Amino acid sequence: MEDHNSIQFVKNEEGGYEFAYFGIFDGHGGSEASKYVRDHLLAQIKKYDYFWDGDDDQILAAIRNGFLDTQELMWKEVGKIHFELRGHHGIFIDYIISWRIFFL
Repeated sequence: MEDHNSIQFVKNEEGGYEFAYFGIFDGHGGSEASKYVRDHLLAQIKKYDYFWDGDDDQILAAIRNGFLDTQELMWKEVGKIHFELRGHHGIFIDYIISWRIFFL
């Protein structure tokens, strides 16, 4: 199967939930492409300090930059990992942060 998904509930220091992450990764670039994005995207988003600020614009900027960073990392892996270059990749991401929903 070429499609992959990720569901993660990230807790805060008090034991409550900081956010929920739901990702569906369509493998039109082959199974390796969707697995790579599944395994790397969230870390690329969370690395930005402003993701944690609580400001909607900052959260969206971190998500956008995380996507771009993941794409750049994938290009560096071409030749090491076999990504099929056909069609388009479909990614659906849903974040629930403080009861606000961010769909991408």
